[in-house]
Amino acid sequence: MKPSRLLLLWLGVLLAIGIVLGALQALDVALPASVSRINWGLLLALLALALLDAIRLKRLPSPRITRQMPGSLALGRWSEVRLTVEHDFAQPLDIRLFDHVPPGLCFENLPLAVALQPGLQSVMAYRLRPVSRGHFSFERCEVNLPGPLGLWSDKRLLKLTDHTRVYPDFARLYGGQLLAVDNWLSQLGVRQRQRRGLGLEFHQLREFREGDSLRQIDWKATAR
Repeated sequence: MKPSRLLLLWLGVLLAIGIVLGALQALDVALPASVSRINWGLLLALLALALLDAIRLKRLPSPRITRQMPGSLALGRWSEVRLTVEHDFAQPLDIRLFDHVPPGLCFENLPLAVALQPGLQSVMAYRLRPVSRGHFSFERCEVNLPGPLGLWSDKRLLKLTDHTRVYPDFARLYGGQLLAVDNWLSQLGVRQRQRRGLGLEFHQLREFREGDSLRQIDWKATAR
């Protein structure tokens, strides 16, 4: 748990006022005695509020998080991971999420800033791109939870286990092999043409003939 910027700002202001008042007293500048008492009173009140906020923050339950991700990822290809968050608090809550991504996976859009609403689920997403093959385990998700008064923030590590495997991008490899075969055939002077009636391009269409399969009918072209 660490102090927020708001708490540090108020502490800095009150301490600066105290230093100024002490310097004026050292220079024998006459000041009302109530000024010093008010400053010390404000400082003690701030410390009391900070203590109360820390106690309430420790008692707050952590939000519930679920992760949705593919069971297998293609090497070098971006994929989406979704995080669903909900809580039981009566008031809105602004939190920050950071999913602990294992080494070997690049990520974008982390950490995530989330504004949670009472009784509603919040869904956000980030992207992954594997740079190495193998089996990867996601173990934890980090949540930065603010105190009710905004004077402290608490970092909590929630156990959230998921597994995925990274395989070669077979779609890209298969497409590259087909392209290589087409280039090789074109170098040999072989021209591949689809028979009329077997494609979906306009020049490949013809009139329906008896014995043709219904699957070969382009219903859009027929309607036109």
